[in-house]
Amino acid sequence: MDAPEVTVCLCVYKPGELLAQALGCLAGQNTHGAFRYEILVIDDEPSGETARFVAGFQPSSGVAVRYTAGEGRGISHARNVAIAESRSEWIAWFDQDQAAEPDWLFELYRTARETGADWVDGPRDLLVNDNQTEALVPFLRACLGEIREPEHVHRVTRRYASCTGNALARKSTLETTGKFDETILDGWEDWDYIRRFRAAGFSCWHAPRALVHHVVPPERLAPDFFLWHAGRVGAAFACRDAREWGLPRTVLSCVARLGQAAIFHAPLWAVAKVGKRSTTVSPLIPANQRALTRACLMARAVSYARKTLWHVSPRLFPQRAYHARFRLRNEPKYAPRQEPCE
Repeated sequence: MDAPEVTVCLCVYKPGELLAQALGCLAGQNTHGAFRYEILVIDDEPSGETARFVAGFQPSSGVAVRYTAGEGRGISHARNVAIAESRSEWIAWFDQDQAAEPDWLFELYRTARETGADWVDGPRDLLVNDNQTEALVPFLRACLGEIREPEHVHRVTRRYASCTGNALARKSTLETTGKFDETILDGWEDWDYIRRFRAAGFSCWHAPRALVHHVVPPERLAPDFFLWHAGRVGAAFACRDAREWGLPRTVLSCVARLGQAAIFHAPLWAVAKVGKRSTTVSPLIPANQRALTRACLMARAVSYARKTLWHVSPRLFPQRAYHARFRLRNEPKYAPRQEPCE
C-alpha cells in the first residue's frame, strides 16, 4: 500500500485518560476522500500501559496507528523522533490534552493545498468543566492556551505562528529547517523552531476552521497557575529575544519591560485592587481579574529580567532553582486555595 499523505504526530508524556480522547477524535477525522492519513504516537515516557492501549486501539480505529517509544528526553526530542519516523509528505502536530473537530485535519490540508503554504496553523479554544469560563478576560484565556485569529484564511503576519499543538507542515521543509532544539526544556521550543522555519523563507498560513479544543484541568484555574505561567513566558521571551536580537538589544528590552511594569502595570494593579470587582468566574479564579492580569504582567517582566541576567553571565547569575521551576516536566500541581486571592 502507498504511504499516506499525512502523518498525525501525537507526542505524549504520561497521558493517562487523555490518550483515549485524543486518539478517538484523531481516528474519527473526516478526510472527504481528499487524502489518507496515519497516526504516530511518540511516547516520551515509555510505559507498557500506553503501548498496550495503542495496540488495543489500533484494530478498531479505522486508520493506521503506530507506536514509537521515546527516550524521556523532552518534547523537542519527541518531535525530532516524529519527523524521522514519519513516512508522509505532510506532518500534522497535535497535543495529548486536546480534542479536535471532525474536519480539523481536512481544513489544515485543504488550506495548505489551496494556498501553497509550507505551514498551516489553526485556532484553539478552551474545554473546561465550568460553563462560566466565557467570562474570563482575554489575557487569562490566552494563558490557558486559547488561540484566536481573524475568521478567514490568511497569511500569518504575527512574529510567530501558533504553537505546535495545531499545525500541518511539509516534511521536506521541516527537514530543511533542521531539528527542534533539544536543550530547550521549558516549553518554547516551538517558538524557536518557527522562528528558524520562517527565517528559511517558508510560508505560514492560518486555517480558521481547523479548530481544536484545549482541555484545561481545574487546578489551572487557580491564581498560582497564572502567575507561574506568566513567569515561564517571561523567561521564554528573554531566551527568544536573546537568540533573535542578540544580548545588547535584549538588555534594552529588559529595561523597558521593567520600566513598563513599574510605571504602568503596578499602578493599574493597585487601582484594580481597590476598584470594582469583575464577575465571579470560578471558585478558583479571583473575582478581580484585572488585578490578576496586572500581577501576571509584572511577574512576566521580572522573569524576563532574571533570565536576561542569566544570559549576561550564567556564572554570576546561575539561578538553578528558578530555571528548574519552569521546566514543563516540573509543572506544579496547583490546588485550590481556601480563599481565592484578590
